[in-house]
Amino acid sequence: MLDDLTAERLGGRNFGKETVIYKFGKIKQAKKEALQKTPERKIIDMGIGEPDRPADPSIVKVLAEEASKPGNRFYADNGIAEFQNAAAEFLNNIYKVSLPDPEKQILHGIGTKPILALFPLCFINPGDYILTTVPGYPVSATWARYCGGKVF
Repeated sequence: MLDDLTAERLGGRNFGKETVIYKFGKIKQAKKEALQKTPERKIIDMGIGEPDRPADPSIVKVLAEEASKPGNRFYADNGIAEFQNAAAEFLNNIYKVSLPDPEKQILHGIGTKPILALFPLCFINPGDYILTTVPGYPVSATWARYCGGKVF
């Protein structure tokens, strides 16, 4: 099972199952508490996603128009169900690999290099081995070493 192979740095078998509050949530909570304790003080927020003035009305208008379109209502990096189902069908037809939930089990990538680079981050723990070819594309081996893995 894939859960058994997920790298410990990602949570191992618990990947995606924890309810940890991430740093941006902690920062937001700390700002809220600081403002409650000292409402007379002004916080200068140098964080991500904290604009210091309203967007131009023409930008807001276009954003509202685009946000109302159904095709823009998903995060594109997660892929789309049609692609995920087609990829699952291909894997089944060609390699006899059956995926019961393609929308959770298939993630598209923007290219080979990013996907090959991410594999070790997902599956290699310190001391694990990765097999690679020489000559070949070195990014998997490089990232495996970054993760404490060994290359054979």
